[in-house]
Amino acid sequence: MTGRPGEGPRPAPAHRALAAPRPRSHPAAPLQVDVLLDGLTHPGRGLHTGQLHWRLPGPLDTERFTRAWQTVTDQETVLRTALAPAGAGAGPPGFAVHPAAGPLIVRHHPGGADWEALLAAERMREFDLTRPDPLRIALLEEADGSARVLLTYHRAFLDPVSAGRLVDAFHRAHAADGRRRGGERRPDLRDHLQWVGARDQGPARAFWADAAPPAGSATLPAGDRGRPTHQRGHGRTRQRLTPAEAVRLRSWAAALGAAESTALQAAWALLLYRARGGPRETAGPVPVAFAAAVTGRGIPLEGADRLPGPLLGALPVAVEVGPRAALSALLGALTGRAVDLTAYEWVSAGQVHRWSGRDPYEPLTESVLTFLPSREPAAAADDGRPPAAGTPGPPPGPGPAETCDAYTGTPLALTARHDADGGLLLTLVHDRTRIADGDAAEILWQTTCLLRGLPVTAGPGTTVDEALSSRRHRLRRRHLL
Repeated sequence: MTGRPGEGPRPAPAHRALAAPRPRSHPAAPLQVDVLLDGLTHPGRGLHTGQLHWRLPGPLDTERFTRAWQTVTDQETVLRTALAPAGAGAGPPGFAVHPAAGPLIVRHHPGGADWEALLAAERMREFDLTRPDPLRIALLEEADGSARVLLTYHRAFLDPVSAGRLVDAFHRAHAADGRRRGGERRPDLRDHLQWVGARDQGPARAFWADAAPPAGSATLPAGDRGRPTHQRGHGRTRQRLTPAEAVRLRSWAAALGAAESTALQAAWALLLYRARGGPRETAGPVPVAFAAAVTGRGIPLEGADRLPGPLLGALPVAVEVGPRAALSALLGALTGRAVDLTAYEWVSAGQVHRWSGRDPYEPLTESVLTFLPSREPAAAADDGRPPAAGTPGPPPGPGPAETCDAYTGTPLALTARHDADGGLLLTLVHDRTRIADGDAAEILWQTTCLLRGLPVTAGPGTTVDEALSSRRHRLRRRHLL
């Protein structure tokens, strides 16, 4: 394993060293504070570390590769950002934007590392958040001249959407042989932090004081029933809907006036309701609660949709599920909650908890649902300009980027995304101290059964009880009870 040019901050020329501007500090956004506090509350390596990887066809030109990432680093403020030194007081954390930094690239020669071992090692290698390197790059060269590229990043600075945008920016810079086209991106992370800091929190505080999940809500679909799991760390399990099943789910949800992501939330709400004892053991509605991811990019800040940073958050969703309520009514209620959340994408879950008035040690939710948008092609630059005449094209046939979701302190985190074939990939990450591996696999299997079966068996007038009854032979909970 050898470091390549660009590892560590790039030094300034000697005649400019004394004149280099000092890093400017900015207060952290509430979402960043949540990430940092979660890391302190749930200590352990690999927490809040996301990964993205793809195959780069050969022959590999490491100098061109490094120049391209240096160009991205020069243009993206977030890649030159670090945790600011703590002051004398005990105030909230801040972040400092450095004038210069270099991409951290480590090159592994063919046979020098096992791919799965490299994935695990990079995830578990902790970040020094006081250095401007929230993203690490590992190159695993292969015998045919191609290479696997692994990006590892910290969620206090970047989210999965941002990581994908940075990969697109790298491909554009790589196609241009590392030549810069334009200066720093604006707006950038500094503009976002300033925008969030200027918000009037009064209306949001009033809304969430009423909209936060009530005490006693069902928050886990199974597991964590007081028995020890005898397991540690985090686990990951996956299921997939075929392209035909994904299209059928999308069409069914649209016919009921809902989005595909809302159908996923409805299936999860049914499992939360069922775990509480419905439909056989209760005749009334059951409050259920989970967190739904919001992109943070729908805010009225020009250019926020293209801004790389830690914008992806999760906000509580609370609904009542009753046995005789129509499934279409549940979808409608969840659609309404989604509309409500769009006005508060800049709010963090920690703020909601404080505004709810609930016990700070009692979680409002214990699961997070994320429906990531489809990746956009990287053919055009962010400014909309076509590539300049004579600009080399992208490397032929680069493999699609694959995402490894970050571990968090949340017991269950379910992520849905469309794969390259149009199928719907469902990934469930679970805290093994709270949810055993077998329970997590069963939960995801039940969710997938609902997403496959409801479009076939459930119509506009189908009730919650009928929807669950029609799938009961496929949803035997076995060891979950």
